[in-house]
Amino acid sequence: MADRSGHAALTLRFALPSLTRSDWLTVATLSAAFFIVVGVCAVAIGLLMTPLMSEFHWQNSTTSSLATVFSLAALLASPLAGLVIDKFGERLALVSGVAATGAGFLGVGVSHALSAFYASFTLIGVGYGAAFFLAAQALVAKRMGEQKNFAMGVVFGAGAVGAAFFSTAIAWSLAHFGWRLTAYSGAALMIATLPFLFGFIAKDTPLPTGGEDNAAPAQRTTPWKLVLTPFFLVMTLATAFASFGMGGINFHVVPILLNAGYKPELASAAFGSSWILSGVGSLFAGTVATKFGAGRVFAVSLLIGAVGTCLLMFVANANIGGVSLWLFVVFWGLTANALNQFVPVIFMEEFGPEHLAGLVGIQSALMGLVSSFAPTATGALYDRFAGYQAAIIASTITTLLGCVLVFACRSLASLSAAPRPAGRA
Repeated sequence: MADRSGHAALTLRFALPSLTRSDWLTVATLSAAFFIVVGVCAVAIGLLMTPLMSEFHWQNSTTSSLATVFSLAALLASPLAGLVIDKFGERLALVSGVAATGAGFLGVGVSHALSAFYASFTLIGVGYGAAFFLAAQALVAKRMGEQKNFAMGVVFGAGAVGAAFFSTAIAWSLAHFGWRLTAYSGAALMIATLPFLFGFIAKDTPLPTGGEDNAAPAQRTTPWKLVLTPFFLVMTLATAFASFGMGGINFHVVPILLNAGYKPELASAAFGSSWILSGVGSLFAGTVATKFGAGRVFAVSLLIGAVGTCLLMFVANANIGGVSLWLFVVFWGLTANALNQFVPVIFMEEFGPEHLAGLVGIQSALMGLVSSFAPTATGALYDRFAGYQAAIIASTITTLLGCVLVFACRSLASLSAAPRPAGRA
């Protein structure tokens, strides 16, 4: 009987991680912010394209350039944003980022000239894509101690649920109120988030003083020296391969399914379902990583993602096409957030908190630069081979290479210029 009680207690502790009341409040606040900020920004940029093209009679390439400006702004601002976060703290970046994002949506609502739209989308990219997102990653990785994997899963899961919710809400708003009022609503939602970030996020993040996240070695060096360590370089290369592989398929999932003979409604539903599942996947992966380690779970997640990508090769098969499609949905959904969820935790464990945001910012910029070419590469392979099979194989292989490099980083850790903190496995 005692053994059963002990096992039940262990199971309960695994299912409900021991966070302090302050930690739970921080996780809840960031989750609410992710639900709104990530939920709105992740879908609004794409949904605004069609009404803007219709309103101003722009060519598709002109309208699409707004999304490119948004992405480039986030990409180029991330390294600088990371250095600023390390110097001035996460709360300032969270608040400033959300405020800039709100100002950007307000700018979209009042804009009439293309140059004004460019400025507004740049502001959204810097505020959301660099400052807010990066600060949230750094805050969770630094503050949550042994439960940072679980907390990261909760926060990213909330963002995925928000994206699923706002994809419907924003589409409804555009249909009933038009794009200007929808943009104003986005600005209002950002402003409504600010009091919670001010009130419930502590001004300073306490740095660990010992244990697995002892950061003394990292504090005695500079972020530029850490960037040149084998661990950072190989892990960044791993994420570049993985993001190239998964990004090369992401924008082509619906065309792949249409090309295989599926109806547009089913193709869109399958793709949407994979992103809904990503919320569950983030929470599950974070919980498992608390017990088995972020590096192991990250590598396994990439392996599962590669298998999911490979399954797209069989969706047109008369016998196993349906099974392959829904297995893809499950595998892709469970691993969709892995790149953003685990890298900050892995860097925190390897290098400590002192330069965490700067390192993640540099890694994100390099990863994003490589992955930005992935959709174009997929399109080129489609044109060359008159189908998606070659592109699917290429994406599977590059994702698997990322998985292999993540495993390799475990042995490279001993070569890092920042020695592994004491007490870590």
